[in-house]
Amino acid sequence: QECVDSLNDVSWARRETACAALSDLADMDVLSPSNRSVTPKQSVESSGDVFLRSRRRAQAASYALTNCTRLLVKSRRVWTGKNQLVKATVLIAGKWVNLGSAEACRDNKYWGWEEGEGANG
Repeated sequence: QECVDSLNDVSWARRETACAALSDLADMDVLSPSNRSVTPKQSVESSGDVFLRSRRRAQAASYALTNCTRLLVKSRRVWTGKNQLVKATVLIAGKWVNLGSAEACRDNKYWGWEEGEGANG
């Protein structure tokens, strides 16, 4: 939340720091789909926990991508660090796009939404 809020700051330095933080979060797979199985071991965690984790990741990545895209569209000028914004946007989006074609990822729970809810849910 704070990283994304910093993107809308009037300070260019703070925007650049926020972009770097978002890039780091994407590199650490925090803003990517859950890497755990969607059918967890019953003794360790419930299916609801996996779904909740996936939903939180999906919402956080969506929030970050939405705000990164808005800033790219809104700021027509080139500013120092705008390349960091583009890098953060691409890193986050890439984490979700690359897995979309994998056969094992067809389960809606993996993406963070319930069946019938759709991607816009």
